Amino acid sequence: MDKTWIGFDRARPGSRGVAQSRVGRSVKFTTVTLLLLFSASGVGAEEPDDYGTGNWLYRTCESKGEERGSDESYRQIFHAGECFGFVFGVEQGHLATATQRDQESAFCLPKGVETGQVLEVARNYLGEHPEGRHRPAASLVLMALAEAFPCEKGESP
Repeated sequence: MDKTWIGFDRARPGSRGVAQSRVGRSVKFTTVTLLLLFSASGVGAEEPDDYGTGNWLYRTCESKGEERGSDESYRQIFHAGECFGFVFGVEQGHLATATQRDQESAFCLPKGVETGQVLEVARNYLGEHPEGRHRPAASLVLMALAEAFPCEKGESP
């Protein structure tokens, strides 16, 4: 069975996978854009070797706060913002790219879904799928959102 790199079946005509393969191009564009944006920011300490992977995002999103006012607590606040910004950027970047290119989205957020829910979906997915955390973080976020918020036939974001 032929699988796309984000794990959707495109062998069956008319399956969601056919639309997802088009979305795969948007994922690549979004991933490259976000990685360039974050790498150019120059904020924070040295980048780890696995920057931009699921392992990096998992550590960033799972970091726990220390005593208030310590250097470590400020680092944790930075990581929490970095996690939020990355996940929200992938979500919004994908939706904007799919809309701009008149493509189907990999996911459809139901009305009333809050940003915190999207963040939890991404964090939970990373925690439940350690076998794939070596992959690009942006594609893992999209896979998490596609699994949690699939589009119904004919539905748009």
